[in-house]
Amino acid sequence: MMLSVAMSSSRTITVIGFRNLPSYQTYNKRICFLADAFKALASVLLGGLGLDSSHADFAYDSLPVVVAGSTRSGRAKAAGELCNKGYCASKDMWYYGVKLHILAQCNYKAMPTPALMQISKASEHDRKIAEDLLADVRNIRLFADMALISKEWQSKMLTENNVEVL
Repeated sequence: MMLSVAMSSSRTITVIGFRNLPSYQTYNKRICFLADAFKALASVLLGGLGLDSSHADFAYDSLPVVVAGSTRSGRAKAAGELCNKGYCASKDMWYYGVKLHILAQCNYKAMPTPALMQISKASEHDRKIAEDLLADVRNIRLFADMALISKEWQSKMLTENNVEVL
């Protein structure tokens, strides 16, 4: 496909040649159909990182993936089956999107190595997702933020999974 760029006298740029692109709705549907392919790709990429079995220190946190910012968060509709409106306390903002939850192995003088990742709706509480994500994790020390602080859950993780939540 040939692309050409035309510049008008008002200094606007028009790109010609994208006539066969699908509509926005069709694009979103195609992306949703690829969700399982993205999961498989992430599994392959994470599998090649290799965790160090001699290190038992892990960090858990979540971060917002913003699809629409605060001004449009109440009326956004893209990827409605996955996204919704949520609040990010650390950034003090409302947003429409998802949360990415990551469990990563701490490395000395290096970036943490991701071990587990999960995406949830923006409105879901971090502890609920962490309970599901970390159910099969054993024999680690877990550094987490205040969202995971629950004496009941912490004692359960210590007695059943030998996971010390700090």
